[in-house]
Amino acid sequence: KRSLLHRRYSLSSFEIQGSKIEIQLSDAHTCIGCCLSSKKQPKLAGRKHQEALRFREKHLSAMHPLLSESLNYVGEAMLNQNQPSNALPYFIRALSIRRLAFGDGHPAVAHVLGLYA
Repeated sequence: KRSLLHRRYSLSSFEIQGSKIEIQLSDAHTCIGCCLSSKKQPKLAGRKHQEALRFREKHLSAMHPLLSESLNYVGEAMLNQNQPSNALPYFIRALSIRRLAFGDGHPAVAHVLGLYA
């Protein structure tokens, strides 16, 4: 439900059609990345999540909740590739965005902290 809320928020925030298309592409890359991750293909999943992150960084503010979603997924993909030191900066950015957007007591913040630990 949280992802749907973020998607509605992101799509309603844009007036330029090109931006909407790229945000929708970022959603598609995220979904494909999640599927690949569930199929135990973390390297390919990481590539899809990086692509989603690239689109989102291009069109969203630096503190947008959807950006934190992509950052979190990239970090998870790196953890699944046994690269915890590379994952850490992504988790730190995701955590700072989620704390600002949702507050410290929100489950999205707890999720990042659980992965970060």
